[in-house]
Amino acid sequence: MEKKVVLLMDIGGTHCRAKLVQGTDRIFEDCAVISSVTEQISDKTAFLALLDRLCSAGAPGQAVLCFAGPVVGTSVSMLNWRGRAEITLDELVAAGLPGQGVTLLNDMEAAAYALVAARRGKVSLDALPLYTAGAGGGHRNNNAVLLIPGTGIGVSAVIEDAALATDMSTQVLACELQHTPIPVLDEAQETILNEMKDRLAIPQPSWEDFVSGAGLQNIHACLAARRSGEGTPQLP
Repeated sequence: MEKKVVLLMDIGGTHCRAKLVQGTDRIFEDCAVISSVTEQISDKTAFLALLDRLCSAGAPGQAVLCFAGPVVGTSVSMLNWRGRAEITLDELVAAGLPGQGVTLLNDMEAAAYALVAARRGKVSLDALPLYTAGAGGGHRNNNAVLLIPGTGIGVSAVIEDAALATDMSTQVLACELQHTPIPVLDEAQETILNEMKDRLAIPQPSWEDFVSGAGLQNIHACLAARRSGEGTPQLP
């Protein structure tokens, strides 16, 4: 099989990880890393500059870009970048990517497909099971919910019939549930929620305001303010 250069990118809220690999259509089994780059990036200008550098030696034959934001058609919204940002396929091509062979994915959609590949023995995956089905429940399906906290928090689902575990029968659903309001879980958490409402100037904090890198900062600031009673730390 003919070898081809493929650009793989994971574009997060604060970091961008990229690899140029040389592989075949069976990229899991036959792939050699040409170069690997990790940079702190949180805006569109820096991202396009990195992409331009990666393509300066020659455009890859194929590219798979996984963004921490919703992908609609040929554009993506980066929600956790400074000032947010919209990136279009035309801009990516102008930066050096091929006109054909570019795949844009939500990063949680890509992570869910990685979980499917790990279940089928194609890749190894560092994942921590938080919940498994009770006796007998796991025999009917391979459904799963995937949570990945980072700068924000990502959520996706795998819907798969255990008896028909094929590429065609497997459905992956990336969603934005992390941006839904977090309910009151107990009295202590309610105290933090009320403090956070005032500091963030929002009617109701979301799950992401709690369960993420920024969320941990939010909680720490609220707890510190409650303990000291003065010199209240500011939330980021």
